[in-house]
Amino acid sequence: MQIFPRIANADLAKKAWELLYGEYHGGDHVRSVKLQNPICEFEHTRMRDNEPLSVYLTRLNELLNQMKTFGESLSNERLVQKVLISLSKVYDSICLVIKNTKSLETVELQEVITILKSQEQRFELHNINTAKKGFASFLVSPKNQNKGSNQSGSSKS
Repeated sequence: MQIFPRIANADLAKKAWELLYGEYHGGDHVRSVKLQNPICEFEHTRMRDNEPLSVYLTRLNELLNQMKTFGESLSNERLVQKVLISLSKVYDSICLVIKNTKSLETVELQEVITILKSQEQRFELHNINTAKKGFASFLVSPKNQNKGSNQSGSSKS
């Protein structure tokens, strides 16, 4: 959403301020109408399969910033709950551990995010190791090639 086109025709800073104030702050009715879309998106937002955690958290944070712009702020507990219930299936086990070991009323969102990011790093390590192991089976030493060709040669004769 670009701001400059809205204030480009304002000849005074005060006029630009009044335009922006009316659009972003406005009255209670204006704010509540503009708040509906971000709230709806926030409620329905889920982490997509194969979406990196950082991308999902950025998307969620953008919605929260939109909501704050219109005067809505959510409690830390609500944010923690939202993150934990909206992650993809691969995070189910770590979410369960967090729910069973932490008090959702007192745990900070940043702590939960740190735990989730460390788990994501572990996932990446496992994926790298799996890929290395998979490709390791393609590595053939010259000794094994010679043995294989001798065996197949002797079986043919």
